[in-house]
Amino acid sequence: MVNRSPIQRQAASNPVAKLWRQFTAHRDQESRNALLEFYLPLARIAAEHFHAQLPKQVSLDDLVSAAMFGLIDVVGAFDPGHGVRLVAA
Repeated sequence: MVNRSPIQRQAASNPVAKLWRQFTAHRDQESRNALLEFYLPLARIAAEHFHAQLPKQVSLDDLVSAAMFGLIDVVGAFDPGHGVRLVAA
């Protein structure tokens, strides 16, 4: 029997952690898309935060699009094996 820490037990039962394991192991589009859907609200929140600080001429839709492209890059490059979590609000 393997002794796991509380954090390891929580990660093992966490559906997002399972998606990360699946994506890291296979780099499949299905788990990638599921991760993007999970983190999409975080990208929207970031875009809204920046929009509030910018001139009115800057479109929220443009910022959301840019945040989504950034999210795609982050999911593709993120390695949960480094012990750092990607946290959603």
